[in-house]
Amino acid sequence: MAYWKGEKSLRNYKKNIPLPFGAEVISKLSHTPDGRNFCFRLFQIPFRTYLGKDRSDKKVLLNRVLNGTLKLRSSQIQLDQGKIFLLAAIQIEREQHHLDTSVIAEASLSIEHPVTVKIGSHEHTIGNKEEFLHRRLAIQAAIYRVKKAVTFNRGGHGRKRKRKAWKTTSIRKENILTINSMCIAAC
Repeated sequence: MAYWKGEKSLRNYKKNIPLPFGAEVISKLSHTPDGRNFCFRLFQIPFRTYLGKDRSDKKVLLNRVLNGTLKLRSSQIQLDQGKIFLLAAIQIEREQHHLDTSVIAEASLSIEHPVTVKIGSHEHTIGNKEEFLHRRLAIQAAIYRVKKAVTFNRGGHGRKRKRKAWKTTSIRKENILTINSMCIAAC
């Protein structure tokens, strides 16, 4: 009735958009005779998985669903280049991580490694000098390109309109100030 009144609309699906379905329409999940893949029925249509050289945990997860330790949720099926892909959604219990308030991490900046983290007596370095320099030069070049292009932007509504690209760029003055302060601190 809501459709006929114009309050709701039906979803449109293109060829590459996954089609959702509930977990209750999957039945008879079991191993294939070779034991490497699985077979199941989706809307009473028989399907067989092909996991190939499974280097991830797909087989382990499907085994756990089969054993009943994990639950299958509303999933999706996708048709792509003549193949059918099952985009299974599996409910996994979250692990509770408790932080120890006595452990303190100190971060410092240096020239060789952009960030050095010290936790107790252990010291860990993040990144290296070349990556940091390359990223810094890339940000500076992007800002330079945006500044040069501002003069050719279409006018109207004053300075705000003219500098719209500069404002919407994720690279702003704050990033340059942080990079320059990191360089100064590292030097």
